[in-house]
Amino acid sequence: MRTNFLAIASGKGGVGKTTVSINIANAMASYGRKTVVVDADLINPNVSLYLGSEKVNSTLHDVIKGKAKMLESIYTHPSGVKVVPASISLSDLPYSDYSSLGRALSQLDGYADTVIVDSHPGINSDAQEIFKAADEILVVTVPELSAVTDAMKTIRIAESLGTSVIGIVLNRVEGKRYEMNTEEIGAFLEKPVIATIPEDKNIKKSAVENFPVYHLYPNSASSQAFRKLAATLAGADEEKEDGFFKDLLKIFGILR
Repeated sequence: MRTNFLAIASGKGGVGKTTVSINIANAMASYGRKTVVVDADLINPNVSLYLGSEKVNSTLHDVIKGKAKMLESIYTHPSGVKVVPASISLSDLPYSDYSSLGRALSQLDGYADTVIVDSHPGINSDAQEIFKAADEILVVTVPELSAVTDAMKTIRIAESLGTSVIGIVLNRVEGKRYEMNTEEIGAFLEKPVIATIPEDKNIKKSAVENFPVYHLYPNSASSQAFRKLAATLAGADEEKEDGFFKDLLKIFGILR
């Protein structure tokens, strides 16, 4: 099995890149795809903060230091999401060596169908190391001109490094008149907008609970959008979501 390494990138922080990464992974699992999220922001990691800072035996920083293997650093969150967290400890900052990231990620080749790499935001040399290690990139932005302009820079840099940008995820959409619309953004970036994620209070509520919104609120507007995006990425029929997963949700009263 050849693993697809999909980086979730953004031109700036605060656009919801980590939220997208975690919920894509959760949604793809419902289509039977084995998926792992790697928190590749070695400076300001957010995946473990979003999912709850559980005690783990090792982190991506330990892998980079040569003290652990990637397969030893995977933990399964109660939601079912498999994660390789980065360390949030200040003592590990000196070991934030992005040049070693590609070799670390290669240890997951063959383990999963898709490895979702939650990228360092921006286009500096650290982010570029992630772009080079990825097979494909999804760029997350919000419908504001400054964010979209930063997304354009991200696309240009990624493509200059030879990595394919497969599309745009437009996040936190409220449908206001002052927002850039999908057509404008697609034309500006010269890339398809393959998903539009609405602003959803359930995302904030799920973050407080340290669970993906897709797991806690599967019928919410954002979860439905993540489901469609996951079906697109997995090449799956949205109507044929994994039956066992749906049955579990019904048993626990999450899906009706």
